[in-house]
Amino acid sequence: SLARVVYGEEEVVLLDDPLSAVDTKCAGHIFTRLIKGLLKDKTVILVTHNTEYLSQLDHIYLMNRAEKEENNIVGRITERGTWEQLHDKDQIKEQTRLIEDEEQKKKENEETKKDTEKEKPKQAKEDRKTGLIDKRMYFKFWNLSFGIITFPIIVVLVAGAQALKIIQEQKALTWVDLAGEDSSEADNTFITYAVLATVSIVFYIVLVFFIAYAGTISSKALHNMAFCGMLKSPIRFFDTTPIGVLINRFSKDTLFCDERVSF
Repeated sequence: SLARVVYGEEEVVLLDDPLSAVDTKCAGHIFTRLIKGLLKDKTVILVTHNTEYLSQLDHIYLMNRAEKEENNIVGRITERGTWEQLHDKDQIKEQTRLIEDEEQKKKENEETKKDTEKEKPKQAKEDRKTGLIDKRMYFKFWNLSFGIITFPIIVVLVAGAQALKIIQEQKALTWVDLAGEDSSEADNTFITYAVLATVSIVFYIVLVFFIAYAGTISSKALHNMAFCGMLKSPIRFFDTTPIGVLINRFSKDTLFCDERVSF
């Protein structure tokens, strides 16, 4: 808005208290470089509560507090003249004192607000690790389901399924070599191959269901541990931990354990 005023061609400029929303240094810069500088050849009507720059104005109009009369807000001019003419009068002294008191209260409120913000506990940084998951974490995760026997059972099922698959492939090659011969050995090899294939399928089904079931138990146990830990946390924990972090722990992170860690 101030830039448009500078580049505009208006002869009369009305500034509605542009010094109130900035700090003291910036207000001095606006008054010195803009109002008394770039706009020196224009008629500037400055509405302000800042009494610091009244002595540098050409003419001053002092208005009383606005009052409501017949549904209209009315403010009346009580004094007018130059700074030399007005600064010794009791009314302008009283008005200046009231304005200064309001500014002092405003500064005190801002300082109190800053002190209050400083006293607030700072938000804790999220504990996050990147890279590959430590192997010990897998053992801890699976131990939450059936204890220390969970991982050995998974190893046995995987090893058994792979062993059956290898034997099945060997029997398949033997059966192909004997396919041209009309003998009972070829028939027995085919029957053995069929039995091994059936047992291998059963092994894989048991393996998948066991991993899914054990993973579900581990995820539930991990979720309950985290939930109980959160409920037992002190109030300061909730003041310093963003609510988004807690939501992610019980949504995205839990889903990751269900889908990725288990399989």
